[in-house]
Amino acid sequence: TEYNGIVSLFLDQLFNANYELALTNGRKCINRILHILDEFTNMPAIPHMETKISIGLGQNILYYLWIQNLEQLDDKYGQNVARTIMDNCSLKVYVKTTSSDTNKKFSAELGTRTITRRRRSSNILDEANPNVAVENPKQELLTPTQLAKLQEGEAVILRGVKGRDNVGRKVTTDPIFAHDKTSFPYKYMFLQEEFDTSMTLADIPVESAHRELELQEIAVDAGTAFNNIIDWRQRLTMPLLSNNGETPKLSGRHSKGQKVQSQSFTSTDELFQAAAASVIHGDYDYYDDGDDFFADEVI
Repeated sequence: TEYNGIVSLFLDQLFNANYELALTNGRKCINRILHILDEFTNMPAIPHMETKISIGLGQNILYYLWIQNLEQLDDKYGQNVARTIMDNCSLKVYVKTTSSDTNKKFSAELGTRTITRRRRSSNILDEANPNVAVENPKQELLTPTQLAKLQEGEAVILRGVKGRDNVGRKVTTDPIFAHDKTSFPYKYMFLQEEFDTSMTLADIPVESAHRELELQEIAVDAGTAFNNIIDWRQRLTMPLLSNNGETPKLSGRHSKGQKVQSQSFTSTDELFQAAAASVIHGDYDYYDDGDDFFADEVI
């Protein structure tokens, strides 16, 4: 929608603010911040996302990204940035997709195994002494076709840099194939009694002072804003009379002010035209001496 850009901006500022706080607190956030971004590629690109996901873990800032296929990531961020984002994901969970390119990518990352293949041949005249040839070809752990046909609850997990288990022992980061007893259950299997699955987040009654806020009602009218600027400039340049009736001079911080010329207008249109002309074609140089703009005293 038209508000998706606000979400990307919020996530960008959220990371920047917490990163600055982390630098002042031992280079790590006190509480772990976990971003769960479902349908990550359906929102506008987050600025410098490849940097955020690269350095975020060190500051206790984590990201969970959920996408439909790898092509969406390439289209949204470009191939180079998308590759950096993928390479910095230490845990990749493949559920199922119909994308052939994504299936080939995960099949290649799973690797291969060596199998033993025996071929037996014999001569009809000497069947008692057959010839046996042994081969050791490589076989894919799961082919792209097998990945596209995973059953309900099955998933493939690719582990990255974490080389120890929960006890602290060193382990080899081999891929995990969740199936049969280790398959993932669906939420309808055990969460229907605890949660109303028909309710969305928008249906949850949360007290909010700005829930019914209409932006048009608090918008600033352009004409009113312009009139306020004209009024401010008029009050700034209008002559201020002292007790003896003389036109005063405005004294700057470091230089003496000049006498202010008084003007009179017969209509509002003349006032607007004069104010606009003084702003656009005025002889005053705001960049020459900015101190003259401030009046410390009236002489």
